[in-house]
Amino acid sequence: MMRDGEDLGPTIEGDLVFDSMEDPKEPKESFYTEYEDEEEELVGKTPLEQAIPMEKIKNGASNAWEFLSWGAQNLKEQAIKANEKLEQNENFQKIKHSYEESVKPKLNAAGENVKNMIEHSKPKLEEIKSSAAETANAIYEKSQPALTSLQEKSKQTLEACRPTIQKAQESASNGLNKAYEETKNAIDSISK
Repeated sequence: MMRDGEDLGPTIEGDLVFDSMEDPKEPKESFYTEYEDEEEELVGKTPLEQAIPMEKIKNGASNAWEFLSWGAQNLKEQAIKANEKLEQNENFQKIKHSYEESVKPKLNAAGENVKNMIEHSKPKLEEIKSSAAETANAIYEKSQPALTSLQEKSKQTLEACRPTIQKAQESASNGLNKAYEETKNAIDSISK
């Protein structure tokens, strides 16, 4: 469609799309061609295959992979260029030299010191571990007679209390039986 000498793109007349440069009476060929191609693609496919356009998914995944590969390659190239520029930079070279000369040796020395401290502390840690185990065993052995005595006294106390407990059970049982009988008699006398 043209307006004020400017092409506005395809126009819609009814349900058909027409190209503004072609005769509006003749339908655009690509409209029907796309539809017919889709129909031909669906012939002989299961409903699942018709619902999920696997070919389009494969193409999309392939395009996405190509884009990611291109992005990774582009990123790699930019990193290489940035590294080359850094290597050419005087300030970076000074910092790198300063690091190599003063900081790196100190870091290495500190690492060695830590490693030596760990190596020297291992025997002391083993000694402490052994001593703690010996102390725990000694405490256990010393407490065994007291625990055994406590168990025996608990058994003796239970045996001594057993007759009293049995008497209390019998007394409670007799009392409940007596109360039951009296209640039963009272109910019987009321009911008569």
